[in-house]
Amino acid sequence: MKKGIYLLTVYLLAGCSGLPGEDLLKYKQEKLLPVVEKLSIQPNIPHKLPFKPDKIETYIDSFGGRNKNFIEIIFLDDAQKVVFRANTLQNAID
Repeated sequence: MKKGIYLLTVYLLAGCSGLPGEDLLKYKQEKLLPVVEKLSIQPNIPHKLPFKPDKIETYIDSFGGRNKNFIEIIFLDDAQKVVFRANTLQNAID
């Protein structure tokens, strides 16, 4: 019985063998470096996305009396959009 459960588990795991992040693609981050250097924070910008962006939009703002402590990066292609936001409190991806 234990051998049957073991074989079933191995069979199921083999069917779900895709690794997390396997479908993510790298993009050219060189465009973001001059923008990030202006910030008073060091955000952990994602290195990979679910698509290769055709356009990258960036917005910098200041909150709570601190200078340039918020960034919003919008990665776009024809059909998809990923928004990354970072400030002194937390990094987030929409």
